[in-house]
Amino acid sequence: ETDGLWPQLAGIDAPRPGGSAPIGSLDVAQSMPGSVRVAGWVMDPEVDLPITFTVSVNGGLASGPLVARASRTDIPQAIPGADPLHGFDVVVPIATPPGANVCITASGMGAGVTPTTFCRAAA
Repeated sequence: ETDGLWPQLAGIDAPRPGGSAPIGSLDVAQSMPGSVRVAGWVMDPEVDLPITFTVSVNGGLASGPLVARASRTDIPQAIPGADPLHGFDVVVPIATPPGANVCITASGMGAGVTPTTFCRAAA
């Protein structure tokens, strides 16, 4: 049973995220037949774990939560100590004409975190 585990866990003082907003970039928004390709990176500056994001086109929800966990070697170069596994390069099945406003909204892990939105026009 777990009765003997709780006294051991009670003494642990683990760091808790304080609520910093996610950071990142939407580097690519590419119109494709019946879909849109988005590429970039997002991360919670307080927690070195992959975070989720959604994709929207012209203000409508286009995807459920996706996880940013692809390797991007430029992330630790720009942010010393950061893990490179915060990238994404995905195709979302929603018709997106060139020039449409494509946004990703990243959700951080801390309590009370306001999601961060990054947008660009589809090429």
